Amino acid sequence: MTTPDHLRTLRSLGFNRLSVGIQDFDWNVQLTVRRIQPYEHTRELFEQARALGFESINADLIYGLPKQTRSSFQKTLDLVVQLNPDRLAVFSYAHVPALKHQQRSFEKYLPSESEKLQLFLDAVQRLTSAGYEHVGMDHFARPSDALVAARNNGSLHRNFQGYTTHSETDLLGFGVSAISHIGSTFTQNQRELSAWEDNIGAGRLPVFRGYIRTNDDAVRAAVIEECLCNGRISKDAIESRFHIQFDEYLMAELMRLNELERDGLVDGRNSRIIRITPAGRIFVRSVARVFDAFQAAPVASKAV
Repeated sequence: MTTPDHLRTLRSLGFNRLSVGIQDFDWNVQLTVRRIQPYEHTRELFEQARALGFESINADLIYGLPKQTRSSFQKTLDLVVQLNPDRLAVFSYAHVPALKHQQRSFEKYLPSESEKLQLFLDAVQRLTSAGYEHVGMDHFARPSDALVAARNNGSLHRNFQGYTTHSETDLLGFGVSAISHIGSTFTQNQRELSAWEDNIGAGRLPVFRGYIRTNDDAVRAAVIEECLCNGRISKDAIESRFHIQFDEYLMAELMRLNELERDGLVDGRNSRIIRITPAGRIFVRSVARVFDAFQAAPVASKAV
């Protein structure tokens, strides 16, 4: 677990923001996923970080975990509100037993898809009632936070780590499995600790794969970012930026949007601005994935 010495070292090196992985405070959930983290330890960590002058503290929660119930998660939300983080991320639990074999034991304890959706809706209700703004997707922040200001003035951006106010900044990832984004390139570090250590010990970059973004990737990334950050897609803005005819370039995607428009998730598919409806904000991943060349759009219940 993180110690006061860890925090002091990070602060002395100039780190000014902190993200604390909480996931869930319920004992039964923690025991099932084998991740014990007492509330008192986390509360002390928050207090120490604030005393050291960290400017912003984010808390990460996960919904859809094994043995998680509406009642137990509500208690976790109440405890987190008491911690008063500046930002929160409420992530969906990803069940991938083929990749993480230990998850096989979770199967019989997982909430149903409808129950999982309700957990997220409960989180939205509890956090907004506590004064947080639902920035988008899985992120919440205090009204005075820079994320909220960026959302309101249209300058909000999103990368694979979440929402950010820094659009053109290169991102360097350190440590096992970390991802870096520099210019149009993406690289990922070794995912196994032994391989990562071997590379570092030999004086080599511990990178094991990379990708160079194409122009088509850039177009789709911009459309998806508009959707996730601004709650709408401006065809004029995309056309001006990339010198394309939106309706022609993304004809197949617009056809797939038809079903989501019938479901009430988007509006104005055939107009110059496609808007995400209030209901669509909950299932915004479904809308965004329509434009993702690497994934088929999921049904809404699978996208929360």
